[in-house]
Amino acid sequence: MNPKRLALLSLVILALCWSSLALPRETAARRAGAVPTLSWSELLSSRPLAVAAIGGEDALVAGTFADSLVIGGDRFTARSASDIWVSRTDARGHPLWTKQFSAGGHLSSMAAGADHLVLAGESDSGIDFGGGALAAGVFLAKLDGSGNHVWSKVIAGAHDVHRVRVDGEGAVIALFATHGPIDPGAGPIASASGKLVTKLDARGRHVWSKTYGSGATMLDIAVTRDGDVIVGGKLRGAFDFGGGPIADAGGGDAFLVRYDPDGRHRWSRRSGDPDDKQDARDLAVDDAGNLFVEQAEESGPTLGLYKYDPRGEPLWSKWLGANTVVAMATDHAGNVAYATANLTTGEDDSIELLDGEGRPVWSRTLGHDSGSFAGLAFSGSGVLLVTGRVSSTIDLWGTIVNPTPETMGFLAALALDPVPIRSPTASPRRLYPRRSRPGVGAA
Repeated sequence: MNPKRLALLSLVILALCWSSLALPRETAARRAGAVPTLSWSELLSSRPLAVAAIGGEDALVAGTFADSLVIGGDRFTARSASDIWVSRTDARGHPLWTKQFSAGGHLSSMAAGADHLVLAGESDSGIDFGGGALAAGVFLAKLDGSGNHVWSKVIAGAHDVHRVRVDGEGAVIALFATHGPIDPGAGPIASASGKLVTKLDARGRHVWSKTYGSGATMLDIAVTRDGDVIVGGKLRGAFDFGGGPIADAGGGDAFLVRYDPDGRHRWSRRSGDPDDKQDARDLAVDDAGNLFVEQAEESGPTLGLYKYDPRGEPLWSKWLGANTVVAMATDHAGNVAYATANLTTGEDDSIELLDGEGRPVWSRTLGHDSGSFAGLAFSGSGVLLVTGRVSSTIDLWGTIVNPTPETMGFLAALALDPVPIRSPTASPRRLYPRRSRPGVGAA
């Protein structure tokens, strides 16, 4: 081949390789100059508790209602003191289906994968998700993408469930509260701190559980793309999470600990100083394994939003003052969206998008007592799904009007610049090598 043509071909190949490697960064940069638009919105007669993306672009929204629920033009009448509901909407905002479950209790958390969802909560009178009636108590229920029963179970001894997550293999990770021994499936486990993290496989069978001493309290969990589990909370005194004892600096510190998919300790970190009593109370993780954490004083205002790399090293922080994070989500380009409420006024909720370097991209504050936020989730293409309540009129780069005198719930989709969509069959880059599965049981 002619040397000049060979050199030209080499330059073309190099340019193509460079552009493919730089795609996430360029996407984030393009988004920094963009203003979102309200793609669609739907009013709901009941305020949603949780939102998630399923099947790439569809939205799941769920909550608890009494008396009646109106969604997608359909009316549902409660068959108990409070019923649980979950609804799936397509990418254009058209309702696909809604399921109602009589519970006499409440929904606490929801998570979704590509073709399934998990509901977590508590029933006072028993509940049937389609697999037969469960006894009263704290439940986990896995449904397929059409809302049909896959499995469901009551967690004996659990007092409540604070958070539920799913990994790429369909496993379920949940954070429970308890007043005594708790049995997630492998026999009773005592919890001195009143909290327990449990992993169940895709069929609902117990894999491992973690509980700590009375000085270390779990507050939230996150799951990475490659199945690692991260726990955040508050630490008083010293505790060994598996990598050797770590101690607070005085008064109490925030802690983070990361486990591999088999429950083995990766690393543990603490953050704080003698003048503060801190905790890590809300977690979100991006595709690369970077961790976003709301750290706050134990009984005071939020300190800030912190970003840590996959090995737990701090990258940056953003001061939030008297605002507390009520919802947080990350997209495929490494941006993070978070919604806050003001602890002083209890109003003036805000939503903001930061890029991976912590730089503001856009933000919006709701009008005085006009509404509030409850949940955030990104679809596969980067559409931001937002839920909350609307009392009168709110402006999310498009107007959402409540024509009734009653407070309504809403589900909205904010269209942003496209982000790279990862193939659901692609294997994520693993930061750590997988090891063989340990024996099942508590650790």
